[in-house]
Amino acid sequence: MSQLQQPQPATASALPEGITDSTYKPLPGRLGNLTVIQQHTLDKFKKELQDEGHFVPERMDDAMLLRCVKYWLQTTISKGVGGY
Repeated sequence: MSQLQQPQPATASALPEGITDSTYKPLPGRLGNLTVIQQHTLDKFKKELQDEGHFVPERMDDAMLLRCVKYWLQTTISKGVGGY
């Protein structure tokens, strides 16, 4: 039987611009503190939007995309849609 592994912090998840406090650590699931899986999902979502022509770089940064995914998950889970 395999054990579930704890998510490991992604090294690719850089802190947002403008952070000057070297001791600042964002909450889990926020920019700068994403797991490898979360970072991969964000990158995949962004690429899908770009491929479909829906991505507007001037209006859509990574923080905004994370808010969209979080909102989608909350509404999906609350409605019991998709087996979540």
